[in-house]
Amino acid sequence: MNKIIYSVLFTVGIIISIQAQDRGVYSQAHLYPVFINPAYTGFSGSHELLFGYKNSHATFADAPKTFTLSYDGLVADRVGLGAMLFSENLGELQRYRAQLSYAYQFEVNEFKMSAGLTTEFQQNRLSNRSLLSDFYEPGDAVLEEAIDGIQFFDATIGFYAEYQERFIFGFSVPNLIRARIDQATVMTPDTDNTFFKYFTLLLGHRFIIEDYNFKVEPSILLRRLKDSPFFADLNVKLSFLDDQLIGGLGYSLGAGNKVAFLIGTRVNNFRLSYSYDIGLGGFQVYNNGSHELTIGLSLNRTPKRVKLDDDLELEE
Repeated sequence: MNKIIYSVLFTVGIIISIQAQDRGVYSQAHLYPVFINPAYTGFSGSHELLFGYKNSHATFADAPKTFTLSYDGLVADRVGLGAMLFSENLGELQRYRAQLSYAYQFEVNEFKMSAGLTTEFQQNRLSNRSLLSDFYEPGDAVLEEAIDGIQFFDATIGFYAEYQERFIFGFSVPNLIRARIDQATVMTPDTDNTFFKYFTLLLGHRFIIEDYNFKVEPSILLRRLKDSPFFADLNVKLSFLDDQLIGGLGYSLGAGNKVAFLIGTRVNNFRLSYSYDIGLGGFQVYNNGSHELTIGLSLNRTPKRVKLDDDLELEE
């Protein structure tokens, strides 16, 4: 009986403890808002293909490794569609997400705005090696269901806006409708009503120094996520020569304070961003920080139009 109790606590504890990771895992969310906000789908005006990789707490045994593949694009006038695949390995736990997103854009005076919706399938499962654990006892319903895979349907809504391409505002509500869809015999706390309990808020501003082809973009990202304390990311992004050279610093408060360093580049339609996070807590002595790499490719990127006079326009 003790083994069954321990296994229940162990399995449910693992599943709960990492639920916040899916939206909180990205250190570069201020660079790629589509990772956390469906309203950004197609907002850039081009078709964007992104590949993300993060190795959290590197060198620590069985630390999380996350892979993300994302596509979004403007497929019709004002309509953006997107899809994303997410995979994470954390010890014996394997997590998968597949999402489809839709966004509609509109303009009011000098505001460019978008509202979006994401529907999502999630699966959390333990590897078969869990059957070799000392905690496992034949007939343990919790562990056996976790090995088969615990599946959820979820949804996220979002709003994103830019004013004169300088002021940035993004707001999204994850875990809007969370329902377990597998044939469950043992219920988990993840079936709680989460309607409008959680959110992410992005605020930023682009200061453009045109004479030197230089931009400074401070931003703040506030996140209240499922099974995670409230925390904030403070970031400053510096870009030179139309983003051919990008640098930045970040500081996180709340869920384990950390400092992040960013470097990146954009060459034509190709983008590359790398960030390194260092935790400021005691756990940092047991690992080598976190590494995050994002590769982006813009397909048939919409050129900007620069107005020269009343009758002439030039594509940039």
